Amino acid sequence: MLADLGFRSDKDGFIFQNYGPGFTDLTPEEMNRIYGDVVCANKTDGKCTLIPPAQQWMEQVNTAMSGGHCYGFAAASLLFYKKSLNTADFGGSSMADLKIEGNDKLQRELAKDWTGQKFDTVRSQVIGGTPVQVLDKLIDALKAGTSGESYIFAFFKRDGSGGHAVTPFAVEDRGNGINAVLLYDNNYPKDQREMIVDRNANTWKYEASINPSVKSELYEGDAQTQSLYLYPVSPAASQQACTFCAAGPTASKASGLASAPSNFNEIWMDGAGDLLITDKAGHKLGRVDGKMVNEIPGASYEINLSDTYSTDVEPTYRVPADVEFEMSIDGTNLKEKTQTNVVVIGPGYDLGVEGIALDPGQKDTMNVSTTDNRVSYQTTSSESPSFIIGLQRAGADYEFDVKGAAMDGGGTLNVYIDPKKGDLVVNAEEIKKDASIGMVMTRIDDKTEETFENDAVSLKAGDLLYVDYADWKGNNTPINMTIMDSKGTVLDQFSSADQK
Repeated sequence: MLADLGFRSDKDGFIFQNYGPGFTDLTPEEMNRIYGDVVCANKTDGKCTLIPPAQQWMEQVNTAMSGGHCYGFAAASLLFYKKSLNTADFGGSSMADLKIEGNDKLQRELAKDWTGQKFDTVRSQVIGGTPVQVLDKLIDALKAGTSGESYIFAFFKRDGSGGHAVTPFAVEDRGNGINAVLLYDNNYPKDQREMIVDRNANTWKYEASINPSVKSELYEGDAQTQSLYLYPVSPAASQQACTFCAAGPTASKASGLASAPSNFNEIWMDGAGDLLITDKAGHKLGRVDGKMVNEIPGASYEINLSDTYSTDVEPTYRVPADVEFEMSIDGTNLKEKTQTNVVVIGPGYDLGVEGIALDPGQKDTMNVSTTDNRVSYQTTSSESPSFIIGLQRAGADYEFDVKGAAMDGGGTLNVYIDPKKGDLVVNAEEIKKDASIGMVMTRIDDKTEETFENDAVSLKAGDLLYVDYADWKGNNTPINMTIMDSKGTVLDQFSSADQK
């Protein structure tokens, strides 16, 4: 035995296996624990109402977890082993007593621990390299015992897919340059698993399935793939700086860490299809001919460690905040129709299009402008997507969901906010046929959360709809709306009743 932490799968791992959707994941309470009060627009009776970008980020992370909770299992098992978590707090005297069914508190803890892989404090300390380099770092860490840093073992297929996270606890010397890393794999409760590292060839291999319902297969890599990583556990335990909170006065209205000076937009895509991001100079980020490329200076992408309970897994992309870009939503490789969402989250805002019915071969275009809070969506198909805009602002935060924007025959629809005039604008100048627009708006101030919902408003091609959101008086009161043509001529003015 070259190194041994003392952890064992049958007594220190969970007795239930990793899972996908159907359980409780992050709630505002976990977000508040992770980031502090800075993510709360208000805390009425001690309950945190999230600022819009925090709410959207939480929803995106929860969706990503539908692919599996392996990272959360790996992190939590080490936290329980090191006594940073107490089994008695989750309904058991030992790991063998912990049940997942009906255990909302444990489900939420596993989700919170899964989120650790998203933190800059963790990512900045991830250890990669050749198989032998990673193995030697692991041996050193295991020799340090529970007093040192604990690491999650992560690995990927050669093509970068199939990310899985496990708990390494010992390394054996099998002779002739062969080492075995002993593992607790959350897809195989109670079993002791092993990954073989050949020091002479600088290769690794592991027979496993990243989805327990799927027949196992051989995962392997070498010095060129550099597909083994060690993720530290302890940095995720501290309160994190909020990179999607607005900097400045709005971030200081609550206690906790100030928002970090974020310099990037985070881009999420849910559902099948491929997302390709292109900047003004033609640099690309995303999949090109089935391979991941990153040509945009300062940009990056991250494959979530989520197994494959959900096959529709797209990386999370980061693009510098000062870079203008266009997004292509590509269904070229689809075999059947799918529903797709694309969301951009930055410091103090979220912008996106949800409910895109993407057909095989369909290729749509989406643009966002974070400076004037604009979302533009172009399609040649008949679509009824929803446009979302969330804004964190001094005084009150707003969430807008322009629902069911029926675009019969396709075209381009623009939705944006004019905060100086207090208007939400829906620009239908470039749609092919008439459209139907519904809206849900939520206003969150330091004390209350109020929601307005209206019936669909019909727009003719060429119309612009102005919604006077800033003058809204609150629940059960109407909002004034105006329809103009492209020349600014008023076509209709009316008060839309609150249907909430």
